[in-house]
Amino acid sequence: MHHEGRTVAVRRVILEIRDGEPLPVGAKALTSCEHHHCVSPHCAVSGTQSDVCSRIAERMSDTAKHVLAGRRAATARRRATLSAADVERLRTSSERMVDMAAALGITEAHGYKVRNHKRWRDFTAPHFLGLGAAQ
Repeated sequence: MHHEGRTVAVRRVILEIRDGEPLPVGAKALTSCEHHHCVSPHCAVSGTQSDVCSRIAERMSDTAKHVLAGRRAATARRRATLSAADVERLRTSSERMVDMAAALGITEAHGYKVRNHKRWRDFTAPHFLGLGAAQ
């Protein structure tokens, strides 16, 4: 809705009018009745983004929670970067791969691929150096 020359959420305006003060920065206008379209002043409460996430998590099924956890783990693995020292450790250590992978934030399968030189190959030497092409 438009209120005082700007577009704002209806529930936010209701909370500000009811309480007589603006919501703090970062606060969200939520409902206590869990109907996301509700704009009743009796149901309006303020909260944080963390509160919103907690409410969603409470309503999720175990399967949905499992899927979400898997997606978060996959994102974390994609963001994990290995240093040259990490790669050397993976290739030379006698530690169990499952332990090293957990410590480095990668999958066990990725650790084995690094160990077997199928991932994280060394391309520092030019390809045609031995043929005399690069001087």
